[in-house]
Amino acid sequence: MVFGEPGVFISLEREPDALREDARHFGWNLKPFENQGNLELMGGPLDRVVEFRRKVGASGEDLIGEIIQVVQGMGAERLALDGLTQFSTMFPDTQAFRSGLVRLQRELNELTCTSILTSEVEEGKGGLSRLGVEEYVADGVITLHYERSKLFRSRALEVRKMRGTDHSNHLSFFEISDEGIRIRRGKDQDSEGE
Repeated sequence: MVFGEPGVFISLEREPDALREDARHFGWNLKPFENQGNLELMGGPLDRVVEFRRKVGASGEDLIGEIIQVVQGMGAERLALDGLTQFSTMFPDTQAFRSGLVRLQRELNELTCTSILTSEVEEGKGGLSRLGVEEYVADGVITLHYERSKLFRSRALEVRKMRGTDHSNHLSFFEISDEGIRIRRGKDQDSEGE
């Protein structure tokens, strides 16, 4: 959005008003981007999505169709889908979910829309996703950590997979500010991870 790239943010956990409020806490005002047609907020709590699905007989494939239609309609170059675990419940089984993810990825790639899809990980389980299929479909996997150092915690990310490119093999500490997400470099980063 900062660079004039229109985008779509889909949440299956939070209402658009709650997302706007969350963004405001970081100093980000989303309304101007929405008013300019550069940002579309979609979704809402899963219980409402599931209830709607029951009423109209909608499926996960229908939701994928709606996502693609919105991306195409606004010429979105970026898409974030927060809640693959919730999204998976829109499909009858794991195989159908995996097929749906493959379709979503293929169609977004055809539209040259870069996407980030979030998935929950069960702490202590060692997997990269809750269902174990997301990481195989994705071109890249980035794991977020909340690392402890003495009495403090720091946010870090780790690139676990990135098809077609060489990538970092270490934790990268980052911070979230009103200017966005900033990777910390150098001595600060090294000392935080000890």
